[in-house]
Amino acid sequence: QALAKKANNAAEGLCKFVGAMVQYHEASKIVKPKMDELKVQEEKLRRAKAELGEAEAELKRVNDEVAEIDAQFREAIEK
Repeated sequence: QALAKKANNAAEGLCKFVGAMVQYHEASKIVKPKMDELKVQEEKLRRAKAELGEAEAELKRVNDEVAEIDAQFREAIEK
């Protein structure tokens, strides 16, 4: 860059730009696979949350049914 600066200010700017692009390319080789893996894991999380929601709804239904049966049992015992 110092040599480019001596030659021409425009050449210095071009060298800085090319250097920044090289750094970006190197960083993107590290970040891109991680971003792809993040998307995969986020989709797994979304599916797991949906499955959890279904399981919680089923649990509530069963708990409500048990409470109803328990109430009927208590009522039968009191008679």
